[in-house]
Amino acid sequence: MRTIDIMYPLLFTTATGALVTILWFVAGRILERMGFLHITYRLLKLLMFFWIVPIAYVILSKLNSHGYRWYGDLFCPTGFQIRVGRLFVIIWGIGVLVALGFYIVERIRLIKRMMLARPCDDEKTRELYIQVCRELNLKPQKVRLCLSEYEKTPIVTGVWHPMVVLPARHYERAELLVIFRHELTHIKQHDLLVKRLVYIMAVAHAVNPVAWWYVRLVNLWSEYACDYAVCRRMGTMKGYFETLLSMMQEKVSVSGMASGLIERKSEMRKRVEHVKKSYKARTRSKVIVALVAFCLFMGSAGTVCMAAVAAADVAAEVSRQTEVLIEDKYIELTEYTSPASADEGVEIIYVSDEADMASLLSDGSADISWELTPGVKMVGGTFYVEKGHFVSVAVDIAPAGKSVQVGLVKPNGDSWYVTGEKAIRHMFEITQSGYYQFFIRNTSNDVVNATGRYGIW
Repeated sequence: MRTIDIMYPLLFTTATGALVTILWFVAGRILERMGFLHITYRLLKLLMFFWIVPIAYVILSKLNSHGYRWYGDLFCPTGFQIRVGRLFVIIWGIGVLVALGFYIVERIRLIKRMMLARPCDDEKTRELYIQVCRELNLKPQKVRLCLSEYEKTPIVTGVWHPMVVLPARHYERAELLVIFRHELTHIKQHDLLVKRLVYIMAVAHAVNPVAWWYVRLVNLWSEYACDYAVCRRMGTMKGYFETLLSMMQEKVSVSGMASGLIERKSEMRKRVEHVKKSYKARTRSKVIVALVAFCLFMGSAGTVCMAAVAAADVAAEVSRQTEVLIEDKYIELTEYTSPASADEGVEIIYVSDEADMASLLSDGSADISWELTPGVKMVGGTFYVEKGHFVSVAVDIAPAGKSVQVGLVKPNGDSWYVTGEKAIRHMFEITQSGYYQFFIRNTSNDVVNATGRYGIW
C-alpha cells in the first residue's frame, strides 16, 4: 500500500473527528441548559464513530469513482504529494509510538496497583454493596469489591472484570451508599469501556491535540452523567455532594483507565454546576429529546460533508498545481520499439493486481509500486484501448540515476517504451485498437523501486 493511501484516510478521519467534536462542544452547551445532560453525554460517546471510521474519505472516494466533481482524479497523487505523504506518515507513526508507550506504561502501573488490593471481608459493607448492585440490576458476583491501603479515593476499574476499590479506612453508611451508587453507575453506563476505546482512539490520532481534548471531555462528562444519575436516584443533590465534600481530604490523581469518585477539588465545583443545570430543568418529553438529537446529528453530518468536499477540492487543486509544475519541467522523451524476440533471455515477471486493474477499468487509472532487480521486466495486467486514445505514464524511480524502460506491450507483443532515470512522464498515443500491457524493465545493475500510475485518456 502506498503512503498516500494511508495519509488521506488518516487526514480526513482526524479532521472529521476534530470538527464534530468542536460542533458537539458548541451544541452541547445549548442541550445542557435545556436539561439534556444525559443525551449530551450519549452524543459525546457517539462521536467516537467519526474518529474511527473514515466515513468522509469513503464517501468522497465513491463520488470520485462515479465521476462526480473531480472526474475520477481525486487522490491521484503527484510526486510532490507522495513525498509529503511519506513525511506525514513518518511523523504520524512517531506520534503513535510515543503515545502507545505512555498507554502501555499507564496500563502496567494500574495493573500493579490493583494487584495490591485485597477482597473486602466486612459483612456489613458487603451487604450494603449487594443491596446497591441489585438496585442497579447488576450481579454482585460480576463486580468485585476490594480494599487497598495504597488508594486515596474510591475507584472503579476493569472492563471485562470490573472491580470497585475502596481505600482501607472506616466509612459511614451514607458514605458507602454514595460511593457504591456512583462507582456502580459507571459500570451501568459502560463508562470504563468507552474510556478505554476513546484512549486507544487518541493513541491512533496522537498528533491531533483535539483527540486528547476529546479524551478529557469524555472523562469529565462521564462524571457529570454519573453524578446526575445518582442524584436522581437519591432524590437530592445536596445530600450527595455534601457527602462527597466530607470525604474530600487531599488532591489525588486517578488513572485514565479508571474512574475515581473524587479526583481534584477544582473539578468538584464544575460537577455541581453541570448537574444543577439539568437537575433543576423541567422534565421534557422523549419526542423533544429525540428531535433535538436528530437535528444536532443532521447538522453535524451536513457540516462534515461540506467541509469534506471543500477539503477534497483543496487536495484536487494541490494535485493540479503540482502536475502543472511537472508539466513546466516536461522534457520530450524519445519513444523506442523493440520486437518480442528481443525479450528472449530476459526474466519477465507478470504482475496483475485485481484491485488496480478494476480501478483502471472503472475510472481509467491504476497505481503501481514495484521493486525490480537488475535486468528484470515486470508486466502488468491486460487492458483494452481504442485507437485515438492515450495511455499516460507517471513513474518515479528510486534511487535516482538508475536507468529503466517504461512503456507498453503492444497487441503483437512488441515493446513500446521510453527510458529515464528519475521521474518519467509520457503520453503514448494509441494508433491501433487492441489489448495492451504496461511494463517496466530495469536496465541498471542495481535494485530499483518504481512507484506511480498509468491511465487511459
